[in-house]
Amino acid sequence: MTELKKMGKVLVNNTKVDMQNKNIQLKKGTLSDGLNDVAIYLGLEPSNTLFMNSTVVNDNVLQRRIPRKPLFSHSLLLAYLSRSIGNSAKGICLHVYDELLEYLDTTGIAPKENLIHISQIPQELDYPYISVAPQFKKLLINNIDLRNELKNYTIISSYLSEDEVEIANLIDGNLIMSPENQIKFNSKYYFRKNSLDSNYSIPLGICFMGLKEIDESLSEFKKSLFSNKIDYTKAKFWCKFDSQSNGEGSFVLEGLTDTNIQKLKEHITCFSRKLEYSQDKIQNGIPLIVEIDVNSLPYESEIANIGVEAVIAENEITLVGSVIQHTRNGRYIGCTINNQLSYFSDYAEQTAIPAFINMQKNGYRGFMTMDVLLTCHSITHEIKGYNIDPNARFTDGTTLLSLLQYSEYQTNRKMVGVSFSNSIKDEVDLFDNIRNYAGEYLYQGKDSDYEGIIPIIVNDLTTLDDGKRFIKTVVIGDNMDKVENMYSSFKKNIINHLKYSYQPMNKCHV
Repeated sequence: MTELKKMGKVLVNNTKVDMQNKNIQLKKGTLSDGLNDVAIYLGLEPSNTLFMNSTVVNDNVLQRRIPRKPLFSHSLLLAYLSRSIGNSAKGICLHVYDELLEYLDTTGIAPKENLIHISQIPQELDYPYISVAPQFKKLLINNIDLRNELKNYTIISSYLSEDEVEIANLIDGNLIMSPENQIKFNSKYYFRKNSLDSNYSIPLGICFMGLKEIDESLSEFKKSLFSNKIDYTKAKFWCKFDSQSNGEGSFVLEGLTDTNIQKLKEHITCFSRKLEYSQDKIQNGIPLIVEIDVNSLPYESEIANIGVEAVIAENEITLVGSVIQHTRNGRYIGCTINNQLSYFSDYAEQTAIPAFINMQKNGYRGFMTMDVLLTCHSITHEIKGYNIDPNARFTDGTTLLSLLQYSEYQTNRKMVGVSFSNSIKDEVDLFDNIRNYAGEYLYQGKDSDYEGIIPIIVNDLTTLDDGKRFIKTVVIGDNMDKVENMYSSFKKNIINHLKYSYQPMNKCHV
């Protein structure tokens, strides 16, 4: 491999940054004890802290409206629930497949003692029925004993809303920041606009509000591209909505030609209607960005897509790890932690740190994942980093990161792993089938030496369009050959079961 020139390193451990005479500590940590670690890094007492995670919220807030409601985003929290027993931070989940919940408890991954489980099956597959905060609020209203038990707790939620405000009032509790202030930190539009006065790196691009501004904005963008010696008729670009989930809503332009720009306008209108935006919002009120694909920058090509995860507190920023992210046509499909990551993570962290510091300065408090693209210059061999998407919340990569770090802590061995989704045959005994697919490789905590295949989501509420069931797994081992062998065997068993005994069931959308 060609020797790559390294960017100047930033010492992270116990480094202080002077931010207008306010010292901010940069340090490294882990998520081996899940939410307990997050609480501590936020400067909170874990035993007095309550966590919720859901991307399904009250979407009257324009920037948070998404077209597809991910039913089990709330249950990802189980993969990084506090694992220590006694005086631990608690997490809240809605309906979770019973056998999965029992498995995660018995393996030590998600002790039931640290979980508030709102177990009833949702009446409808939409807000508020598959959203944690409104269902928890309803539970509190009807349960005075629980209100007293959680009195004065601090609430940490991936998407703060008025529901969380009402919950805090019910238990005389606290939020780490106001919902109004949190919204902008998940905004791609705000992140790009804010970069104009900041020192964090982003790809060349523009941001604008609605179709009314698109022509003028693209005209100015073309001038900027020309001055950077980029042929905008041949370069590749991405248009992104603030509210998209897992890349859904992204639009690719192979050149800023009149024909492609017209197709972009049609896409914006079509996707906006899926979000039920009014015509006035489509014209004047939708936050949008267009940015160049880093592979179209002169002499640069992408070498890694890294999610850098951190906890941002009042006087500290704790980097808790990174994952390699995999996408297909702009859509997120999974993540990996391997030996290669240890090399690239230094560059990704260095890229993300200025963005984290800027967010801290502007008032963000909580968990954060920054998507970073790394490129290599074909002539100088220099590695460059670009921040592309802020995720002011727990993400899919958090599940792999925390489970892997937990196994490392238990074994004192270096671990690697992957996280991907699969579709399996729809039968009554879903978890029995998953056990059979995993076979000897099923993760059993100490009994499997903290290696193996871990099911973390089992959708027992709906089927996919082809009648199959959706599951998500994490695979952990002490070397990548072992991990790939386990996952290959798992997929082969799934395929064989589908091939020889599968009959389509009634179709239902996830």
